[in-house]
Amino acid sequence: MKTQALTEAPQFGTGITSVIDGFNINVTVEIDEMPDNSYLGHYSNNWETGAIDRKRMGNYGRNEYRYFIPSPGCEVFPHNKSRGYKAEWMRAALQDYKYFEKLNNGIEWFEVIIVTASKNGIELGSASLWGIESSADDSYRIQICNELIAEAIAEAKEAIQSPCQSA
Repeated sequence: MKTQALTEAPQFGTGITSVIDGFNINVTVEIDEMPDNSYLGHYSNNWETGAIDRKRMGNYGRNEYRYFIPSPGCEVFPHNKSRGYKAEWMRAALQDYKYFEKLNNGIEWFEVIIVTASKNGIELGSASLWGIESSADDSYRIQICNELIAEAIAEAKEAIQSPCQSA
């Protein structure tokens, strides 16, 4: 039996159930509670070179960190003195800052797609991908789901073919 492709993209809070290759496939999307967004930067009360002042940007509230420190991994870093380089760095740093603020305010978030493959109510295989941006487009979600489905089915087939081993 040939693996069928998923044609609709699951969204947060919804699930898709299907039968593919004789397995019951369940696809769910949940919030990634502990995403690694350190690649963007971090908040601090201590100013550093390249810091963005949240108070000046109008995003500073009581008991909040005052500065956003862009990650050194930001596309470019402000140690080069040329005007074009600094302007390019500021554009990249501001883009990361704005996205970090959206994450902080719950406007954007990260998700996890979880796929399980089961037969007769017994889960035999699973696969997941964490850290998917909530704004990811449907074509990306469908591609990821189909890759995860293939992974979960392969694991399930292996589980069926592997005899139980006794101790």
